[in-house]
Amino acid sequence: MSSADPGRAAAFEAIANIYGKLPRDYLSFLVSDPGVAKAYAAMFRLGVMLLQDKSWNAVERSFGVDAGPGCLARLAAVLASDSGDDAVSPALQAPLKSAILDFLLRVVGDDPAIRNRGDAAQVLAAARKDVFARTSNLFLGSFLYENLRLEGKNLNKAARAHLSDFAMAKADAIVAAFAVKFRHKPWHDIPQVSYPHMVKILAGEPNWTATQLRAKVAP
Repeated sequence: MSSADPGRAAAFEAIANIYGKLPRDYLSFLVSDPGVAKAYAAMFRLGVMLLQDKSWNAVERSFGVDAGPGCLARLAAVLASDSGDDAVSPALQAPLKSAILDFLLRVVGDDPAIRNRGDAAQVLAAARKDVFARTSNLFLGSFLYENLRLEGKNLNKAARAHLSDFAMAKADAIVAAFAVKFRHKPWHDIPQVSYPHMVKILAGEPNWTATQLRAKVAP
């Protein structure tokens, strides 16, 4: 659908206004939580484990989730936990878990049975390389969508219908801007930035991050 659609354009503008009204500190909070950064980085590690190692053993060693039925759903629960090291802020626990589950659903070809009840063998057989190739975009898009869904309760029904499209467009724009500004360059203690570092850098560059979230995106 092109930008000539007035309904989509109006929806994008209404949704964008949510970020304009939220305090800069809150926008920074969304991506500065260490639990969010840990979950994001874990998706990259999971891609290596499933696609290159072709084994669940490293997942079990790293996250304590065995290979039995429901292993992906249980992994999501561990990564979104509000206890232990890098515990997720209670305010972000539900949207983060939903974002992880959404990403993992894509990983297994949008098959909810495998995502919810499949064992490691089924997950390994279904794992999609093209999804992991867009980890930054898809994970961030899902996370932004879940937060916008909570913050945008006053949006009308027509605007809410475009929340997912807006969140993905926003994520694509942020990832592209991140690549231009930071990728392959040194940043603080990171000699050469790559995509797995993105959420850590978004947290460490709060003004830049808030500006990106508030920037308009084409419908």
